[in-house]
Amino acid sequence: MPRPYFTYIRVDDQLPDHKRLASMNVFQRVGVIGTLVCAWALCNRQLNDGYLPAETWRSISTPRLRQLALDTGFVVPVDGGVQMHNYGDYQRLRAEVEALSEQRRKAGAKGGRARAGQANSEATGEANANRDAKRDASSNTEANGKQSRGESKNQSSVVSNVREEGPARTDDDDHQNQDQDPAPPDLAMVVRAAVKRRTGVTIDPGHAADLAAQLLGDRQVAHRAAYLRKAIRDEPDPRRRFLPPPPGSRPPPVPPRPPRQDPEVAKRGAAEAREAMRAALPDPGAEPLPPGPAPPDDTLGEMPPF
Repeated sequence: MPRPYFTYIRVDDQLPDHKRLASMNVFQRVGVIGTLVCAWALCNRQLNDGYLPAETWRSISTPRLRQLALDTGFVVPVDGGVQMHNYGDYQRLRAEVEALSEQRRKAGAKGGRARAGQANSEATGEANANRDAKRDASSNTEANGKQSRGESKNQSSVVSNVREEGPARTDDDDHQNQDQDPAPPDLAMVVRAAVKRRTGVTIDPGHAADLAAQLLGDRQVAHRAAYLRKAIRDEPDPRRRFLPPPPGSRPPPVPPRPPRQDPEVAKRGAAEAREAMRAALPDPGAEPLPPGPAPPDDTLGEMPPF
């Protein structure tokens, strides 16, 4: 998680090519740069103007890399620790950071007082506007009071006549209204929204209406919209069930079913096959056949010359 406030240090982009690092190999150069960056970051965090105690300096990198950093002159040994060379030329000193913090604190306090004054003025203006609106409303009500009282009798007589002429409600009508949705929605729109939530695909209204009819079927459902949402939400594979097939795709052809064989024909064929196999086998009681003449030695003839 990122910190709410960040502080930064400045690193010259020409540092890898500095002449003090030219005699080092690539591993030493990278190690010394990493050691310097860690030291500068600690100095910036502690606001010590580039000074590191000996104990803190020994916790950075390895002894070999610390010695190389001292040899380059970027780090100077002093009493009790080390000092970063020309630290104030590139990084912010403690006095600069404290002055900037005090300046921001005063600016924030000034802005807060200005916002508070503006909020008070807006609240006062709103209160005055509400008071004027109430006064105008009360005057209009008093002026129209007599006219409203004079028209109330005529309106009540008209309402009574309408009630007398209207059809009387029965218990069957109330029972029928309870079986239906209070405000029947467009079931196609309900299905489209539910399918889009499950699959992320918007289907056309015609397909949605077909799905609604398919899911409801002949069921007598009191709240059809809720039933359709639950059915689509509980479907384990909504893409296969609710999405239409892609255009141009055809279902795989069904292989033709082989004709059913007559059982009697199958029995006769099996019996004939057994008889043919029995006839092809030699008779165990018959005498063995005499051996035939031996083939001559020159059956292959003369070999062709190579």
